[in-house]
Amino acid sequence: CPDRQRPNPRGRLIEASLFAVNAPVRWHQAEASVAASAYVGVARHYAIRLNVATYPHTGLAKEAYYAFQGVGGETAYSGRTTDVGIGAMMFPRKLWSGISFELGALRRVIDVREQFDYQKSEARKGAGIVGRALVGWSWLFGDRVFVATGVGMSIGRYALREDTIYMDPGYPAMDEGRNVVVFEPSFEGYFRIGIAATL
Repeated sequence: CPDRQRPNPRGRLIEASLFAVNAPVRWHQAEASVAASAYVGVARHYAIRLNVATYPHTGLAKEAYYAFQGVGGETAYSGRTTDVGIGAMMFPRKLWSGISFELGALRRVIDVREQFDYQKSEARKGAGIVGRALVGWSWLFGDRVFVATGVGMSIGRYALREDTIYMDPGYPAMDEGRNVVVFEPSFEGYFRIGIAATL
């Protein structure tokens, strides 16, 4: 935040930096989401955020759609998605406090599978370049403890291998595969807690 900035001998502002992680819930479990962000202030209201995250494929969007349509399903979801990205942030109020806006880009690696009623499974594996926009809110307690959250949308171009495997009883498994390039939107969200330090 601005009151933690101090001029260096050349009169240039040295901004604060932050390191933050997602809530460490179930980190010891295979299906846990793990994420970390490093923030570097580059001006009184601007910062750069570097982000790494890996999270399980849960099918939340599909399940919400099925529930809205009143359609029941017995789909099992597995696999993970990994993101490595960078974003430019603006804090209109002051650095690390209040509302924030972020524009960024990331590389997303996808390796997921969906199993339908033990008769068919669909797998997607590949990577893409994604652009995203986020709106967030941050709190800085005692000039040291940092909490932030944000939501937004992204659009990405993915080069994927899609395989559909049919497993009807009494018949050999059949694999239908194809390589595709697709553009897909996605909901984005994050929660971070961390510690502030001066560069």
